[in-house]
Amino acid sequence: MKIEFIKKIYKKITEKWENIFLIFIIPIGLIYLFSMVPYQVADEPAHIIRAYEVYNDGQFIAKLDENSKHRAIIPKALAEYNLSNIKNYEDLQEKWQIKTDYNETQEVYTEAQGYCGIAYIFSGFGLWIAKILNLNILVGIYLARLLNFTFFVLLGYFAIKKIPFGKMVLTLYMFMPMLIHQAASVSPDSMINAVAIFFIAYILYLTFKAEQVSKKEIAMIFGITIFLSLVKIVYLPLVGLLLLLICNKKIEKKKKLIIIIGSILIGLIVGASWYLYQSQYIDEREYVQSNNINATEQIKGILSNPINYAKTLKNTFNVMGEDYLLGLVGNKLGWQSISVSDTYIIITIFILIIAGWFEKNEIAMNGKQRLWVLAISFGIILLVFTAMYISWSIVGSQIISGVQGRYFIPTAILILLCLSLKNNYLKIRHIKTIFMCSMILINIIAIKSIIQFF
Repeated sequence: MKIEFIKKIYKKITEKWENIFLIFIIPIGLIYLFSMVPYQVADEPAHIIRAYEVYNDGQFIAKLDENSKHRAIIPKALAEYNLSNIKNYEDLQEKWQIKTDYNETQEVYTEAQGYCGIAYIFSGFGLWIAKILNLNILVGIYLARLLNFTFFVLLGYFAIKKIPFGKMVLTLYMFMPMLIHQAASVSPDSMINAVAIFFIAYILYLTFKAEQVSKKEIAMIFGITIFLSLVKIVYLPLVGLLLLLICNKKIEKKKKLIIIIGSILIGLIVGASWYLYQSQYIDEREYVQSNNINATEQIKGILSNPINYAKTLKNTFNVMGEDYLLGLVGNKLGWQSISVSDTYIIITIFILIIAGWFEKNEIAMNGKQRLWVLAISFGIILLVFTAMYISWSIVGSQIISGVQGRYFIPTAILILLCLSLKNNYLKIRHIKTIFMCSMILINIIAIKSIIQFF
C-alpha cells in the first residue's frame, strides 16, 4: 500500500518538467560545484577577485587610480592562490587548513575590471559572508558558487514553468554539462545564462499565453534589459524577441508599444553608455599587450572591407566550427583541459535536436516567428564573433581568436525551440524517460572525468 502511494506521489510530481528539473539539477549541480577545484573553471580567478571587491571594497564600478588603472584590494591569501598552487584535491585540502587573514591585503590587477558589479550580486555576497564570519577564503569561494547556483536553479525552474511550449527541450538543454559547469561557478556567466534563458521563456509566455501585462512584469522586462546591457551587451538583441508580442491580440496595443519601444531604447542607451565607460579600462593582459590588440583598427578594417571580414568569419567556422559545437555542450570543461568523450557529447547534441519531435505542444511558433527568432539567434552569434575579433584578435587576422562554444549558450536554445512543432510528434514509449536518463548519465560521465582529473 505504501509503495503504491509513493508511486502515485512520484508520478504526480514528475508530471511537470519543472519538477523533474528541480529533482535532478540540485544533486547533479552540487556535485559539479564541490568536485571542481577553485580557480579551475575558465576565467574564474579573475571573477573571484572582482566578486570579492564588489561587496568588501564597495567597488560596484571598478575605480581607476591616478594612472588610469584599476587595482583590486584583496586578502593576500586570495592573491597568492592561483591555478599553479591549487591544482588538485591534495592542494585544496592543504590550503583549506590555513586561516585567512583578511587584514593583510594586496593590490592586484583583474581582467574582470570592466564587469559591472550587478553580475556579482550573489557570488560577491558569498565572499562577504566568509569575511564577516572570518572563514577560510576557499569556503567563501564555495559559498559564492552555491549562491550563483541557487539563483540559476530558481530561474531555470520558473523558465521551464513559464515557457508555453518546448518544456522538454528546455529541460534537457538545462542539463548540458557546460551549462551546469558554468552555473556552479563564481563566473558571472552563471547569472547571465540563467537570466537570458528565463528572459526567452518569459517573452514566449507573454506572446502565446498572457492575456495582459502588469506593471510589475513591465518593470521586470526593463530590469532584465538593463542587466543584459550592463553585463553582456552581445546578448542585447534578445530584446528583439519582444517584437513577437505584436502577435498577441489580447494585450493592449499601448502596453505592447511601451514594452517594445521602452526596452529597445533602454537597452541601446544603457548598453552604449556602459560600452563607452568600459573603454577607459586598460587591458593589461600579456597576450593583448604583446600582440598589440587594437579595437579601433579592427573596427576600421571591418567597415572598410566587410567582404574580407565575411571571409574571416567563414575561415573561422571552417577551422573551429566543430569545436564550438562540441564546446557548447561541454566536451572540454575547466580551462578546456578536462575532456569528456566526444561520443557522449554528440549523443547529447542528437538528443537536443530531435527532442522537439517527441514533445506534444498545444502551440508553437509559425513560420514568420521562427524566421525572426533565427535571425536574432544568428545576429547574436555574429556579435559574439565580432566582439572577440575586436578585443582578442590580432589586427587583420584571418581567424577570429578567443571564441568558445560556451558563449553561445543563451542563443542556441532559440534554434532548438524553432524545431518544436505543434501537435506533430513521434510516439515512442518511455521516450521522455530515455532522454532524461541519457542526460543524467552523460553528466555522471562528465563528473567522473572531473574527479579523475583532480
